[in-house]
Amino acid sequence: MPSATSRELGGVTEPASGLSRSPGCDYISHMTTTSISQLKARLSFFIDLVRHGDEVLVTDRGRPVARIAPVQGEDEELGRREMLIRTGRLKAPSKPVSARFWKRMRPVDAEGRSLSVLLEERSDGR
Repeated sequence: MPSATSRELGGVTEPASGLSRSPGCDYISHMTTTSISQLKARLSFFIDLVRHGDEVLVTDRGRPVARIAPVQGEDEELGRREMLIRTGRLKAPSKPVSARFWKRMRPVDAEGRSLSVLLEERSDGR
């Protein structure tokens, strides 16, 4: 059971000791900050944070020396899909989609109602 000094980050419990959020309102203030020694001792924990989209700023005697960030692009998409399959939130395909599927007729929305509903939801923040 997590202690009272812990907090939850994307499904990962982060103990308060050895970690900090940088003060201020700059880019670095939204990253988890840790020392090299803490990173070495708890590498798996920090990799999990990065896997959940967080960035980790690594310091050496209080000075930033490295930033660990999630992979961007195609590798990120593949990694995310694999993580969703592993956690049971996505079912892996049992076979490839047939070429016939892509040639099937699609429903027609001549008035553009689907688009208007989508844009309305986006403007409402849903």
